[in-house]
Amino acid sequence: MVIKLNDNFISGYQDSDNTNLKIAEVKIVMIDPIVDICVLKLITPSNVKSNLRIGNTDTLSVGEKVPIIGFPHSDLGRVVLTQQTTEVGAKILLNNSGAKTKHLVLNIQARPGQSGSPVLNLKDSSLVGILIGPYVPTLSGGISIGGIDPQTLHQTTHVVSTEYLQRVMSNVVE
Repeated sequence: MVIKLNDNFISGYQDSDNTNLKIAEVKIVMIDPIVDICVLKLITPSNVKSNLRIGNTDTLSVGEKVPIIGFPHSDLGRVVLTQQTTEVGAKILLNNSGAKTKHLVLNIQARPGQSGSPVLNLKDSSLVGILIGPYVPTLSGGISIGGIDPQTLHQTTHVVSTEYLQRVMSNVVE
């Protein structure tokens, strides 16, 4: 498995015509299917570093602004690293396999390619959540029109708290 390194910047601009592909080999070292997250480890030697610390969604309030950094519409070949800022619409507990987990509902519509995007706390630049996808409560009897599920046509997205990432990472054995 590989990830693309985002190295196409020229004087602060992303060169969207750059077709050179620099990749780094990664492997999955831990999966948590309950909250839909996994931890990847870089195998390819790299000088990739992060200055973010891992926080959690407890530090945010409803109405607070949060940035999301990801690749909306990358499924259509648009591989442009994009920052979007939105507000926390709600803090919710979701039940999955008997476990209640902390999530945010954001006032923005997720686009294909944004799953896994980091959500940050502007106050302390901490990673507080991972974008999962559109917030679609489980409903039965859905339909598809032209390959689109009308239940997903809404303006909210859900995010899982990174406190679960901390738990998964604490179980990673080198």
